[in-house]
Amino acid sequence: MSHRPTVLAAFCDAVNALKKTAFDADRIDPALYLGGDLGIDSIEMLEIWFRIERSVGARIPDDAKRDIYTVGEVAAVVEGALA
Repeated sequence: MSHRPTVLAAFCDAVNALKKTAFDADRIDPALYLGGDLGIDSIEMLEIWFRIERSVGARIPDDAKRDIYTVGEVAAVVEGALA
């Protein structure tokens, strides 16, 4: 079972709450870069990780959060934690 829709929804909800945007999980491109395309800095990403973990009910190890550059990579890490 794929958790991708749930994970992308949690990501969009977290970004939208933090940055006051209106990203839609059905339309967000997994290839978008967190920093370059979405303007998310490292401090904001910490808050986004926290919100995602709370939303999906999973704890993501800190070392798994390193070297993540795209929306798709975030989704893959969270899906891995849910598997």
